[in-house]
Amino acid sequence: MSIRGAIYEHLKVDVGVSVIVGTKVFHINAPPGTALPYITFQQIGGEHKHHTTGISGLTRGSWQVSCFEDNPIDGDALSDAVRLAMDKFNGTMGTAGNATTVRDVVLTGDLDVVSPPFAANEAVIVNRAMDFDIWVAEATS
Repeated sequence: MSIRGAIYEHLKVDVGVSVIVGTKVFHINAPPGTALPYITFQQIGGEHKHHTTGISGLTRGSWQVSCFEDNPIDGDALSDAVRLAMDKFNGTMGTAGNATTVRDVVLTGDLDVVSPPFAANEAVIVNRAMDFDIWVAEATS
């Protein structure tokens, strides 16, 4: 199955993550009006490895997981839960129908992004963006 679906399922069912966001895990963008906290994820890069005789069957995808919260302290709890669920993971990621074998996950960096409110009745949104390199096997023929 796709790594995209596996990441989605992995974050959605992880106990440490789900206790904070429930099932509010979204690919690229959350739907308008989604209540905080929530998670988005997207691929931000990657490479397909080769050797002298052809395709190696190993690929590295760079994925950004963003944790959105209106309180920096709560945001730390969410980003810590995501880090614990993802960093150095290997094995089967995802659930039946959306599972793939992951060789390794490495947290390569993180940063805070603060979005000011657009209107007086809106809160400041804090986003902890974490970048992960995810190594998976891919089909060679």
